[in-house]
Amino acid sequence: MLSRPKPGESEADLLHFQNQFLAARASPAVKVVKKADKRKGEGKTTDAEGPPLQDSKDVVMLDDFPDTLPALTPAPPKKSKIKSACVHFEDEDPEERLESHDRHITAVFSKIIERDTSAAAVTIPVPTGDPFPRTFHRSEIKSERGNDKSEMQSSWCRHIKSLTAFSADLTDEVGDFLTSQQPCLITGEGLGSQKREEEVQAIHKENLEKLQSMSEEEILQEQERLLAQLDPTLVAFLKSRRGGNEGQKKELKMEQNRQEEFVESLPTAIFSPHKDDDLPVKPKKEWIHMDNVEFEKLEWMKDLPLPQQKKTKKGMQARFSLKGELIPADADLPTHLGLHHHGEEAERAGYSLQELFHLSRSQVIQQRTLALQVLGRIARAGEFVSSLKGSILRLLLDAGFLFLLRFSVDDAVDNVMAAAVGALRALLVSLDDEEYLDWTFSWYQGMAAFPFVRSNEEEEEEEEDEELNGTEKSQDKKLKDENKPDPDVARYDVVKGLLKTRIQHRLRYILEVVRPVPAAVLDILHILTHIARHSSEACSQLLDCPRLIETIVREFLPTQWDPQVAEPGCLLTSLHGVACATAMKFIRVLACGGRNATARLLNKFEMKSRLSRFIAEDPVDLLLPREEAIRLSTEAFRLWAVAAAYGQACDLYRDLYPVLVRILQSLPELLSTCSEKSCMTELAVQRATAVVTLLIHVTQTAGYAAELQANCVSEYQHASLHHCVAMALLSRLLPGSEHLAYEVLLDLAFNPEFLPEGKAGGPEAADFSDILHLGTSATRGALLRESYQDLPSIHSCYLSHFVHLQPTLMRSQASYQGRNYLIQSMLLPEVKGPILPSDWPFFPLISLYNRVTNAETRGAVLNSLPLDLVNTVTWNLQWVLLLETWRAKTLQSIPTAAKLARLMCVFLTGSDLFLEAPIHRYTAALLSVYCQPKALDSLNLDAPLPGLASFHDLYISLLEQFEAVSFGDPLFGVFVLLPLQKRFSVHLRLSVFGEHTSILKALGVPLQQFPVPLERYTSPPEDNLNLLRLYFRTLVSGTLRHNWCPVLYVVAVAHVNSFIFSQDSTTRETDAARKSMLRKTWLLVDETLKKHLLYYRLSNAESPLGFDLYEQLPPMRLKYLQVVTQKENKENAPTQIS
Repeated sequence: MLSRPKPGESEADLLHFQNQFLAARASPAVKVVKKADKRKGEGKTTDAEGPPLQDSKDVVMLDDFPDTLPALTPAPPKKSKIKSACVHFEDEDPEERLESHDRHITAVFSKIIERDTSAAAVTIPVPTGDPFPRTFHRSEIKSERGNDKSEMQSSWCRHIKSLTAFSADLTDEVGDFLTSQQPCLITGEGLGSQKREEEVQAIHKENLEKLQSMSEEEILQEQERLLAQLDPTLVAFLKSRRGGNEGQKKELKMEQNRQEEFVESLPTAIFSPHKDDDLPVKPKKEWIHMDNVEFEKLEWMKDLPLPQQKKTKKGMQARFSLKGELIPADADLPTHLGLHHHGEEAERAGYSLQELFHLSRSQVIQQRTLALQVLGRIARAGEFVSSLKGSILRLLLDAGFLFLLRFSVDDAVDNVMAAAVGALRALLVSLDDEEYLDWTFSWYQGMAAFPFVRSNEEEEEEEEDEELNGTEKSQDKKLKDENKPDPDVARYDVVKGLLKTRIQHRLRYILEVVRPVPAAVLDILHILTHIARHSSEACSQLLDCPRLIETIVREFLPTQWDPQVAEPGCLLTSLHGVACATAMKFIRVLACGGRNATARLLNKFEMKSRLSRFIAEDPVDLLLPREEAIRLSTEAFRLWAVAAAYGQACDLYRDLYPVLVRILQSLPELLSTCSEKSCMTELAVQRATAVVTLLIHVTQTAGYAAELQANCVSEYQHASLHHCVAMALLSRLLPGSEHLAYEVLLDLAFNPEFLPEGKAGGPEAADFSDILHLGTSATRGALLRESYQDLPSIHSCYLSHFVHLQPTLMRSQASYQGRNYLIQSMLLPEVKGPILPSDWPFFPLISLYNRVTNAETRGAVLNSLPLDLVNTVTWNLQWVLLLETWRAKTLQSIPTAAKLARLMCVFLTGSDLFLEAPIHRYTAALLSVYCQPKALDSLNLDAPLPGLASFHDLYISLLEQFEAVSFGDPLFGVFVLLPLQKRFSVHLRLSVFGEHTSILKALGVPLQQFPVPLERYTSPPEDNLNLLRLYFRTLVSGTLRHNWCPVLYVVAVAHVNSFIFSQDSTTRETDAARKSMLRKTWLLVDETLKKHLLYYRLSNAESPLGFDLYEQLPPMRLKYLQVVTQKENKENAPTQIS
């Protein structure tokens, strides 16, 4: 056996061991095997099959050399993967093989001609004292042109100059190639300076001879062959070398002109000299490449100027910090805060919304994330009402912020997705509102909440939809929303727009697959909770989303989880697999969407077992942080209370009865600690109130609730107060409380016992306050007494007109009376206003007016109304008179103008309704109430009125109705005269004196019966020239006479008199008009009218004329009259001809 080498043995010993090994012919312990080349097939043999290693000979292999010349195409030739190596012999010399086998390669190599560098100058580096070797510049090489200033220019500038000089030397026309003496392509560059010209001329001559020996057809064929073989880019290059083309000259000239124009257009400030004092950094000689100072680039290194508040009325652009806080325009913040990385208004800190939107589209992940985070903080901060003009949230939504977040939620980067989810939560969810809703959950009927649907979604065509029932309306509305684009839907309802983009499916994918950080999970749960509060339709879409509820229940409401999460200081890196109170709250809000949704949650998604799990165990024993455990238990009780309100999950009461008893027994101890203000105490109180709410609904469902009905108090000293409260409540109840409104209307509002004034001398007291002066003999006291006796009929009338509330009344009764098996949803109807509008006492009259108007629109003619409709209007007027007299505060919220507009419906409904005796009496009584001084002072016809599009249009309708059917009725006439007071719109007076002058013959309201002081019509003086001319025209033409229309006659005379004697400075047109009107008055034939216009003094309702007259004109007026009239006489006097 051969021995192995040992340490310390010499090289001779190693050689001796090698000879022994070779003599023994033993097999080596290690074999060298060459791995087969995959590109050359598997047929090659290994070294083990070849000769021994010591007999092998090194051979130079040239397998990689190509056998053919490379093609002219830019793509390299393809190599065969299975081609075997070429056959060769081991003793063949590589050099000989290269010569014999690859002759084409050697031929190419043998024709290489080296460049003659004998005349080229060689520069040796000169040692310098610089820390680094000097950079070599081509401009330092001396050229044949000598040393001039152009050598110091850059190579690009010299190249442009050479092209310009070369193009200038070219002739305008290109000569024929055969007649040219110099080659166009061959320059001889690289040859020696002595033989260069000779070689170039020889080649050029050879080319000319070749071309002259060929015919024109042969030249064209050879040209086509070359063009087919050569690369197009090479052909273009060769063509570009040919000089003398006109296009190159024109192009160079145009480029030069453009450069000159650009330089001339630059502002002079760019070329203004800079001083070294302006530099933020002073360059030193030791610095490399700082000999040429670039002032424009150094501008960015200067200190920013101090921000200043611009003294302009135009608002400045709002800028926000990275925390979403609004930064004042004059705030001087340091630059290290990172708030100055923007171009516009560089001195101001913060970023505008436009810059943040631009940053959110960046390709850098960190920039997109930061922009979305800042935008979310801005949305969370609110409207900045005190500092900004307009709504910032509306501005964000109009700019497409919602869809920016929607697209970012789909981002594949987790950070961007989490930032987008956080911003979306900030835009949609108000944590304060959620906290308040949690507190009010245990209030009376606090479980019912209004949906988050906008009340003014769109301007719906109510006239077209009146005949559709509720189901048809909802289906038609749903179809319209489905056909609208996403931005149009999101413009008026953000949640609907998000649901139309299938946001719930993306959020499910994030929770199930992406599994983000806990903060993003909580944001998603908050968003889903807000969507569930939107409407029952939104709840249905969430329930129908595949695997959404399953994922939330499985991942965030498990029955067991890692106990380490309850340890103090434990930082959760993932919320998946841990019970979460926010998830339980989402399920609870989702259950409020309807009884069917609750049944699906309890049965399909196994929420019953979760309720038992989180209610049976005390929060202290739950393996969660103490605060989170209490919140989870509270939300579990609330979910159970919602289910019990539908009559569901009440079977858990028997199983969890000991738990409920234990909680009730601990309530006294909890109440004793309520004085201590702490977070834990508040959470414990919320949990206790949730338990009480649960027990109430469980008891109602079980049928043990005793129906208590409070009897009216027999003593009536506080009856008036009770009635005032009930009437105030009626106009403030919101949808969902129809049961309360019905109970008030049924038992309190029209109950004579709650109107003790009817028995205690109320009617008699009204007789002492005023007496009617509108041609009726009945006093207001008698009318009140009659109205009080008709209260049962009034009661029935109003209840019949509120029958349209019957469907919603049944749902409300089921909730208030504890009939849980009839409750369909805890979401209340959409809030479009109170159940009864503030002017509900006029509802029968308005309803009748609408019916009659619609019938007349369809072509029906209603000359008289049935007796029951006459009684309806009478009862309506009686009830309004009772309220205006004994409960004035009830109707105080209705503007006086709106009340008068409602009373005008009496005259606009039918043709003779106002002539009915009872209606005429009660309308006159109400008019006397609205013509009292305090009511007249509050009358404003120019302000928008509720339920009325335009008072002017209503007044025109009233004028037309007066012309048609008034019969000169004084009561009707007063309603026509009321809006003509001087302080109201002049267009109302122009309508009477311009377009409806025929009514002036029928407005015979006596001055003694007119309830409005004339001063409200005659003061201040009229200043509208057109109206004054109409006044004068109707007086002079006889259209307006004292015996026909005494009120407006006084008004017209007063204003014309004030105008013609006015001597105030005014325009030339007005002055000429009043002097002309005075002259025409002086020349009037009607002496009575002339006396009234010239001698009018003051209005006086006690006078038969309605005004007092001067016995003689005051001296100032008389003098002015003489001046104006004498001037006219002189102008009209004939001139004498001598």
